Amino acid sequence: PALPHEIPKNLRILVIDSKALSRQTTTQLLRECSYQVTAVKTAREGLQLLAGAEHGANFDLVLKEHEPPVANACRLLKRMAKTEGLARTPVVVTSSQDERETVMSCLSLGAIDYLIKPLRQNELRHIWTRVWWWRKSQGLQAPVAPAAPAHAPRHYTSFRGPSSANHQYEAASSDSKQTNW
Repeated sequence: PALPHEIPKNLRILVIDSKALSRQTTTQLLRECSYQVTAVKTAREGLQLLAGAEHGANFDLVLKEHEPPVANACRLLKRMAKTEGLARTPVVVTSSQDERETVMSCLSLGAIDYLIKPLRQNELRHIWTRVWWWRKSQGLQAPVAPAAPAHAPRHYTSFRGPSSANHQYEAASSDSKQTNW
């Protein structure tokens, strides 16, 4: 399937990170990418928001820190899988740990990706591709971005999709319309 021609700017991301500095840095990087970000300290707060207990919030993606024993993404993934309505919310795990067993454990519990800290703005800018691929793989409607205006300059970017194959997609410049999810 073809990716949208434009990077969505209004992806709604919930950041769950127990460390204040890490939470602030991640939030700032995501906002610089024009994503809508809500950040909380604990998985409990995150689950409340996801369940709509506060503000009826909806999220396109959860970015969850994994730094056991305090911040264990595996527990959140298990809980979300058992909770009606939350199993369809994609989760990307972030961690300074890169042990194969840890990564595989998170992925086997349903995480759609595992990012090693420190996070880089370029990987966060393109995190929407993970959501797009995941939604397509789940048979959910993957939003289609409107075509970029004819006057907008274009550039090409490579990324690695879940099939690990190199794909090329055309991305419109930042001055074009925003994609609505």
